[in-house]
Amino acid sequence: QGTLFGNNATGGAINYIARKPTDHWTAGADVSYGRFNDFDAMGFVSGPITETLSFRAAVRLNQSGPWQKAYFIRRGDEHGGKDFLNGRLILQWEPTENITASLTLNAWQDKGYSQHGQLFGIAVLSPIAPLAPAIRDYPLAPRNNRAADFNVCVNNSPFNPIQNQELGTVFNSLNPTFRPPPLSQGPGSVVQAGGQPTSCQQAKKDNSYISPVLRLDIGLGEDMTLTSISSAQSFSRIQAIDGSAIAIQDYQNIQHGKIESFFQEVRLSGTFGGRGVWLVGANYEYDETWDQFLQSYNASTASPTVFAIDPVTGAFIFALALGPTKPTDLQETDTYAAFAHVEYPILDNLIAVGGIRYTEYSKLGGVCGNDGGDGTWAFVAFNLQTFLGSTSPALSPPGSCASTGAPPTFNSPPGGGLFFSRLKEDNISWQAGLNWMFAEDQLAYVNISKGYKAGSFPTVALATIQQTRPVVQEALLSYEAGAKLTLMERTLQLNGAAFYYDYTNKQILGAVSDVLFGALPSLVNVPKSRVIGFELSATYAPIEGLTIRPAVSYQDSKILTSDKNTCVPPPAQTNPAVPGFIACQARHFYNFDAFNQYADFTGQPFPLAPKWQGSVDAEYRWPLTDKLTAFAGGSVQFLSKTHNFFVNENPIPAFRTNPTTGAIQFVNCAGAVSPTPVGPCPLNHPNDPLTLPSYALVDLRAGVDGGAWTAQAW
Repeated sequence: QGTLFGNNATGGAINYIARKPTDHWTAGADVSYGRFNDFDAMGFVSGPITETLSFRAAVRLNQSGPWQKAYFIRRGDEHGGKDFLNGRLILQWEPTENITASLTLNAWQDKGYSQHGQLFGIAVLSPIAPLAPAIRDYPLAPRNNRAADFNVCVNNSPFNPIQNQELGTVFNSLNPTFRPPPLSQGPGSVVQAGGQPTSCQQAKKDNSYISPVLRLDIGLGEDMTLTSISSAQSFSRIQAIDGSAIAIQDYQNIQHGKIESFFQEVRLSGTFGGRGVWLVGANYEYDETWDQFLQSYNASTASPTVFAIDPVTGAFIFALALGPTKPTDLQETDTYAAFAHVEYPILDNLIAVGGIRYTEYSKLGGVCGNDGGDGTWAFVAFNLQTFLGSTSPALSPPGSCASTGAPPTFNSPPGGGLFFSRLKEDNISWQAGLNWMFAEDQLAYVNISKGYKAGSFPTVALATIQQTRPVVQEALLSYEAGAKLTLMERTLQLNGAAFYYDYTNKQILGAVSDVLFGALPSLVNVPKSRVIGFELSATYAPIEGLTIRPAVSYQDSKILTSDKNTCVPPPAQTNPAVPGFIACQARHFYNFDAFNQYADFTGQPFPLAPKWQGSVDAEYRWPLTDKLTAFAGGSVQFLSKTHNFFVNENPIPAFRTNPTTGAIQFVNCAGAVSPTPVGPCPLNHPNDPLTLPSYALVDLRAGVDGGAWTAQAW
């Protein structure tokens, strides 16, 4: 599909085609009401304005009440709800038989609530930093889909004032020698006792989108059409997220973002004298994206930060309270492409299909972990420069870029700007296949294609310039064979396909390791991987009124060895005397797990890729009267188990380096120093908390169909 739709179609493309305006007046509506006062109403009207101009307008409103319910500190409090408005207007002008012009305006706004997480485990990502007992002992959520604890609101201040700990109040640091004394955020503090932000906003969205599209089709004779498509897109996001999953401020962020996009395509299509079709075209796209997150960590093990140097004594300390950070990501992309597609009947029942596309893009990325505005993160970065051996450490202004740069100074960009770099790549995607109609209503096909997914820069709370590196483009070589068969006197439609996917540099959600924050989720490139699978689906109507639709798919994904060696272990794991020593195996894939442990993930399946997925839907319809038909049906969907991250199958005991002597110290499951290796601790063992168990969903429905209207309960 990448030959026609371009980059980022390696996972397939779904093409939504809006209904066109009609030459007669028509209208309709669809309204549903469900649990939690979920009200969903859609309506449309379509018809002629003049003899050559027609229109179609559609609108949808979906609103609901709260559904998540607190279970511990704020037991009974509720949260959640939808507030979504979506609309589309199409104007279609046909001044002559050979000219059709259409203007489409799509727009929506989403002001619903952000969903809270559900606590299912506690993991200490930094064994050096103290873990608040209030967090360590927080009860896990009961096995109820509604259960989720949350804070009153999400901090929106760069100083993160907390209830009874107002801005300007000075509290003792965990390390009294630290200068100046920061707000107290360690065990026993107001923050970790459940103090709530006093400058904050609701965990809600204020997101909006608008897109005008102008399409012009000009017939050039009986066998050729010139098509021009011009479109623009504008998306704006302001979304507050409470990621703590507890009623203590462990992690919160407010996401600001924008996308501005312009696209222009011109193509020419026709037939080979009525036999087969051909198409050639070119397009250009400009995209600008901006992300900025205000992230607050007060009660987490990121604050007090695990890394600081006393500015007076030079001693290594671990007591700097960390205010909000502000990761920032700005990307500008120019994409050029030219493409061609052809379908030609070699024989009356054998059609050859081919396509090719050349794509070139240049992406300018500016990335940094900015200080949130109170200067604490800038001061941490200043100390980090000193620790790294900076020739001239420089303190970044509050609110500006504070990630450490390149040696020998390790300074952040001058003037508080971002780290800018450019990613330029090109590719040739292609497709070749055969469609064989070997009997009436019987089709078999084979297809080989190659497609690409573009690279990008990360948005993470990064401490160093090394983490600003982009992922490069992903390449997929796909082999597929299948059939579509109409059988048993047209009562059975059977479709099936088998496929082999060969990936190069597949983009998967892995992690980059940060010296302060631990494992930060980020896209990573897996040099070599593959998927083998098949899918079967059917529509069977054995008797009048009964329709059964079963489907099943299987995919076996695997990370393979490659010509690249990704093993770059952290310094602590290059010492054979230290637990967790990594002896690199050539051509294997290494990365960090969710607990910041470095491991070899070669041979593992992809995260979030269940091997088996299946469903069956059945519906029976019978007449009530000459004009009314009753129906009843249900469906079952099944997914097998998977993991939501890379799994470290051999986790190592936790350890640290003594900041004074440099000796290795082991850490037990409570975070205290132990004389001997301990672990892995139960909750630190990824095979349990990172497993998503298999599950099934059951849906039931019944109703009455009156032809022009339908009433249904579900």
